[in-house]
Amino acid sequence: MASALKRFSTDDEERELGFGERMKLCCKFHWRGWVIFLTPLIFLPICFKTPRAAFKCLYVILIMAVYWITECIPAAGTAMIPIAFFPLLGIMDNKPVCMAYLKDSTMWFFASYIVSLGLQHSLLSNRIGLWMLSKSSQSPKAILLIFMIFTAILSMWIPNAGAAAIASVILRALLDDMAGQGSLKVITDEEVKFETHPPFPSKIAIGLFMGVAYAASIGGATTLIGTDTNIMFVGVYESTFPESDDINFVNFLIISLLPFILNLIFTYVWLMLIYTGGDDVKAATTPEAAAAFKNSVKNKQTENGSMSCHEFQVLVLIIIWIVATITRKPGFMAGWAEILNKKQILLSVPVMLIVALLFMIPVNYSFFKYCLCKRPNPEGTLASLMTWKVVHSQLPWGMFLVVGSAFAICEAMKSSGLSVQIYNLYAKFGDMPQAMAQGVCIVVAVIFTSVTANSGMGAILMPTIAQLSQTIDCHPLYIMLPTTIAQSMAFHLPASSPPNAIAAGYGNVRAKEMMLAGIGPTIITIITTFIAAQVVAPMFIENYTSYLKFSADHI
Repeated sequence: MASALKRFSTDDEERELGFGERMKLCCKFHWRGWVIFLTPLIFLPICFKTPRAAFKCLYVILIMAVYWITECIPAAGTAMIPIAFFPLLGIMDNKPVCMAYLKDSTMWFFASYIVSLGLQHSLLSNRIGLWMLSKSSQSPKAILLIFMIFTAILSMWIPNAGAAAIASVILRALLDDMAGQGSLKVITDEEVKFETHPPFPSKIAIGLFMGVAYAASIGGATTLIGTDTNIMFVGVYESTFPESDDINFVNFLIISLLPFILNLIFTYVWLMLIYTGGDDVKAATTPEAAAAFKNSVKNKQTENGSMSCHEFQVLVLIIIWIVATITRKPGFMAGWAEILNKKQILLSVPVMLIVALLFMIPVNYSFFKYCLCKRPNPEGTLASLMTWKVVHSQLPWGMFLVVGSAFAICEAMKSSGLSVQIYNLYAKFGDMPQAMAQGVCIVVAVIFTSVTANSGMGAILMPTIAQLSQTIDCHPLYIMLPTTIAQSMAFHLPASSPPNAIAAGYGNVRAKEMMLAGIGPTIITIITTFIAAQVVAPMFIENYTSYLKFSADHI
């Protein structure tokens, strides 16, 4: 503030600021406070409309939406608003609000993130990445392709933020090596404004880091466990339609596989054409550059050595988790959860079992040397495959509150009667073609999540779209599933999604560069997601054009 006021001094004497100048500076430095204070006042008249409970619920949701979009307070802080205000405003009792934050879907997301940290902690992810690079050439086009495939596949089985972090670490180390050997230019000659600011990345480096971010989002949208918006979708769908049994891991994977393939291919082509051309690329494809690249990857593999017991055990546990998740209730045959038929076994059960084993199993079994009358080397207490210190320091705790708030909003919409009001509003569009409704929802999801955090916006969109599907007499999955996939296609800002923020941080990619890079992928994913939904959804969603209408009492 003081540095800003200096600009208004003349001849060593500060002149008095006018009203307009004071307001300009106040808004510049304290706009968050204005948003926090004015938003509840602006929406306050809504509370006095009838039915009171429904519009009070809408009042809270609108405040949360503005706070999430503007990021005037942390997303996790906004996510805690329902816990306080739903009971205070008479919308819901406190106990069911709190219970909504701890659904099976939330625990599933929590546990799957710990598994991803276990993969990273064991360094198995580095080994897999280096192995893939050893099969690649030093060409930036080939490196971009390898990293996008690696990140996309990895993000299908662990949360996309974890996949982006793993790939970004490997890519940063590789680029630094190639820059040190003079085989690739990874920074520009542009002068930075502050001495503490790191140098800006080159065009090639921007393309590679954006490839990692976009591939993580595309891959994460393919499976139920890949992103928090997918988990929100499952929780909202099961809460809104408790009688249904349509969602399982296999169905979701099959339906989203075609959008995954199309989005990944066209996004790669876009980044390749825009970011992997010019003289810098020619310098990276010389024989000397090829030899330096191969030596760099080989040296890193040598440093890693052979697969450790720690890595092997984590790999086995992840394979068991994936198989158990897929076969729990596959849909085309009886799953192990149906065969046991003891209690309800949901998706959090197998992953929580794997998490428990990560904390129980030691990193190696050197203590067996005592049985052979030998002393293990080194002696001492063995660590487990995962430690709580790693979980505590690296887990995005706030993200679980954001996911839980989506379920709390969904429950509040039903209990307050807001869902009935939304149903009546959407009934005016009852004659809208189903394909048009689907397309509009996809475009809305992509646009809104491109400029704000997709997790927060997903918490608002999913419950309302669930109501829309009933008014146009179609299966909810026909609209909700492609919209869910579209929510992950947030390519324009670092704040739009965790993979964007992580890749931009490692690559020092500026927001304006990311906005330009995201233009092509945004257009591509809207088109491909809509086309794929028209082709694939009718094949796997039973009676997708004729869904049993719920009465207003069941909404």
